[in-house]
Amino acid sequence: MSRRLAGLLARQRFPRYRAAFGYGSAVIPQRSTAAPALVDAVLCVDDARAWHAANVLRNPAHYSWLKTLGPAAIATAQATYPGVYYNVTSE
Repeated sequence: MSRRLAGLLARQRFPRYRAAFGYGSAVIPQRSTAAPALVDAVLCVDDARAWHAANVLRNPAHYSWLKTLGPAAIATAQATYPGVYYNVTSE
């Protein structure tokens, strides 16, 4: 993992994860862009339910209304639909 990505992830106070990769202009600088630098990150975890339980407490703003259903529902949605939980509105 690049130092830049590691620094970005450390500032988010994520629970422990096994591996991560990122993309976007904050990870891979672009030559010219008027938009603010963005990062998209994929975190690989061993137990999605436990990870979301911890992350909802640490970073509730990273979740949509789905957080109100609990970590088991988030993990089920993640496994059932796209295979990842993706929230485009977290900061």
